[in-house]
Amino acid sequence: MKKNFIKYIAALAVAPMLLSSCSDDFLNEIDPNRQTPTTFWTSEDNVMKGLSAVYNPFRRMTSGYYGGLEGIMHLQMRGDDLYPTRGEEPYIWEYLSFVNTTNTKDLSWGNIYEGIQMANEFIYRAATVDMDETKREQMIGEAYFLRGFWYFRLRTDYRDAVIRTLPQDADPETHGLSSGDEVLEQAISDFKEAKSRLPKLRSSDENGRVTQGAAIAMLGKAYIWKGDYQAAKDEFEIIMNGYGYDLTQKYEDNFRDDTEFNAESIWEINYDAKGNSGDAWGNGTSDDSFMGNNLAHYFGPTLKGENIGGGWYKMQPSLYLIKEFISEQRPEGSDSKWDKRLYTTCFFKYSDFGDVKPDEKFYGGKVEFDDMFKWTVLPEGDGKYGIAKQGYAPAYPVIEGVQGRFMMKKFAAWWVPTGCTMYSNDAGRINNLRIMRFAEVLLLHAEACLETNDESGAMKDINRIRVRAGLPEKNLSGKDAIMTELQKQKLLEFAGENIRWDDMVRWYGNDPAKLKAIMHERKTDSQHYELIYEENESGEKELVGYKPTDRISDTQGFDHFEAKFLYFPIPQAEVDANLNLEQKPEGIKTFHDRYIDNGVLDFLLKEREEGRIRNLGWSFHGSVEVFDYLLSLDVKWDFVQIQMNYVDWRHASGRNVNAEYLYGELAKRGIPAVIMEPLLGGRLSKLNDHLVARLKQRRPENSVASWAFRFAGTYPNVLCVLSGMTYMEHLQDNLRTYSPLEPLNEEEKEFLEETAQLMLKFPTIPCNDCKYCMPCPYGLDIPAILVHYNKCVNEGNVPKSSQDENYRRARRAFLIGYDRSVPKLRQASHCTGCNQCNPHCPQSIDIPKELHRIDAYVEQLKQETL
Repeated sequence: MKKNFIKYIAALAVAPMLLSSCSDDFLNEIDPNRQTPTTFWTSEDNVMKGLSAVYNPFRRMTSGYYGGLEGIMHLQMRGDDLYPTRGEEPYIWEYLSFVNTTNTKDLSWGNIYEGIQMANEFIYRAATVDMDETKREQMIGEAYFLRGFWYFRLRTDYRDAVIRTLPQDADPETHGLSSGDEVLEQAISDFKEAKSRLPKLRSSDENGRVTQGAAIAMLGKAYIWKGDYQAAKDEFEIIMNGYGYDLTQKYEDNFRDDTEFNAESIWEINYDAKGNSGDAWGNGTSDDSFMGNNLAHYFGPTLKGENIGGGWYKMQPSLYLIKEFISEQRPEGSDSKWDKRLYTTCFFKYSDFGDVKPDEKFYGGKVEFDDMFKWTVLPEGDGKYGIAKQGYAPAYPVIEGVQGRFMMKKFAAWWVPTGCTMYSNDAGRINNLRIMRFAEVLLLHAEACLETNDESGAMKDINRIRVRAGLPEKNLSGKDAIMTELQKQKLLEFAGENIRWDDMVRWYGNDPAKLKAIMHERKTDSQHYELIYEENESGEKELVGYKPTDRISDTQGFDHFEAKFLYFPIPQAEVDANLNLEQKPEGIKTFHDRYIDNGVLDFLLKEREEGRIRNLGWSFHGSVEVFDYLLSLDVKWDFVQIQMNYVDWRHASGRNVNAEYLYGELAKRGIPAVIMEPLLGGRLSKLNDHLVARLKQRRPENSVASWAFRFAGTYPNVLCVLSGMTYMEHLQDNLRTYSPLEPLNEEEKEFLEETAQLMLKFPTIPCNDCKYCMPCPYGLDIPAILVHYNKCVNEGNVPKSSQDENYRRARRAFLIGYDRSVPKLRQASHCTGCNQCNPHCPQSIDIPKELHRIDAYVEQLKQETL
């Protein structure tokens, strides 16, 4: 029901909502005829109006975050699920083709910070209003949730951002940039606050307001981004049991206005046809602001006829999406040829491909696919619109001898008789947008299961998604195989729902070269359309048809994609207005300040020129953006030191960058590489027993460490491998390995890659025993604690179940070994959480959190009665 709360949003009595982000640019002038914070925050009714304003930025139709023209619904076309129709707004195309700069028009930064400021204002002011305490705390919980959501979007869209938790007038100072990790922690904190305050259920007249389930779902999603998969799994399992959420029987029910607030919907934006329809291009700030959803106008096709209006068709299903949909047919006897979701995601003519499903007419039975496709593809009138006019479109595959024709259907209001236009079409504008569905919880939970070695749990979730789609269950094993299926189901389930690009960044962002290669392949294949003209009775040429002709390579800009395009830049106007703000990429301005602007680099170059420095280089410990930037400088580097071993080659942990990328970039430029951490802090010389046996079976006479040193020395651009040696035996073993070095062959490289994958089945705390965190002010031996825990628990020596026949022996060995490795006064139980260690950890480990977790585990083992 679209009742009371949405009316409050339309009213928007929000004079005290001082809008700002991190600079005065976002401040509105205060009208002296309107209320002030002192006069506004005095009643429960005004608190409700104030809360409605916190929701408002979500549903602005045009330039709101989920709006059609400038919102994320356009920018999601960076993913492999959509393909942009050419000739669109130039500033949006700059982002989609990766030629945007810091001066490209801002699309979401200001909108997000407006939402944050509104939430800050509400949290700060509402707490002082004399009203029912339970109701007030729940409403404050809503504001915490909405603020957390905005900080989460800052993390996914911009990575680094400015954190503000007080309204502008209470904290007028400008703030500097916080790291992506800090921004994510702010989101997590807000979601926790929301979880503790929000109700589990809402009455129907409160539909559209967030619930505890929404807070838990977003908290779990934030943990996924953090890489804390166990915490994510725990949160998801709360709402998977006892909250009443479930998959709808029909997939299409998640995209229709007559099936809103169903069992699958955890949070959705509530739209209505109320308000001034002439405000459809506005941002919903007037007292009679338009409450409709205009996304169907942007997704929808061209339509013709009486009492029906079409859209602008700005987005097309990608070739890759279609290939994945048709790659698996449903079992014999099914009521459709392919995955049920295809028929909701895309318009197409079923009979073209021998489908058992009868062809449909859309928009109240008025429109056949052939006409809709012709109207949308061919240019009309002055030739301004039409896919063909833009020159090319995805080269959909030929299926059973028929050229594939597909169009985007999801969000296009295909059931509405008056069409998909946003003009004078109330029926087409009331459809809610589902932001969090239970299906996403299932697939995120599956990913968390997979990352915590629960393959059966992951497949259970994936199969629930498959069965709803009309596909049979699968019985897969092995992390890679299951992850491939999970990624495919995520693509098919959420095509066009602003999820895919975020996933691609999360999965491949630590290896931009790999992401570039994947997206380059998936975006490449397109085709030209040739227009067919015939002379009419007047002797004039008339456009009568079209045909696809030659295929072309159009990568949508991924041929020049690089790491800096993973996230949006901070708008330059914002940087200019805030003296505490530095432009990304991270660390670049700081580097200039420290080494270039003050003449340090020039001094070093001159010293090398005059012979007082023989070789000039640098050791890399930062982000991929800084690495790329340093290589782009007009400087001849004599060497670069990188962390490289057979685990970090493709599976770097934390903020580290895959060594395959680092080495490859150096090799392309002919810069010699100096290798640090060839043994990954000693871990590759002290492997678990089953991995030692694996290596010894191949080369019984060689040490375990020699495999790592051979890997590091195999690559021709390596100048030197740094080896920390404690005993004479280490020196002797290294001399044997390199006298002479026997490079790995391709089969051995693959063998070590498989070994690395086996190691990853036990997710270790990424401690390299560098001891940068030491000394601890309270005397703890931090590296010894982490290393022992890794060896005994994360590497599989202690079974998870106490029923395992080896559990009793392993438990006793762990406790005795812990006391021997770490004296009692230096054990984890003495950690005070002072956080003095965290800034020094090059692996970005949350050390106090891990120490407290280890201490809890130790106490559990001590108290168990076997």
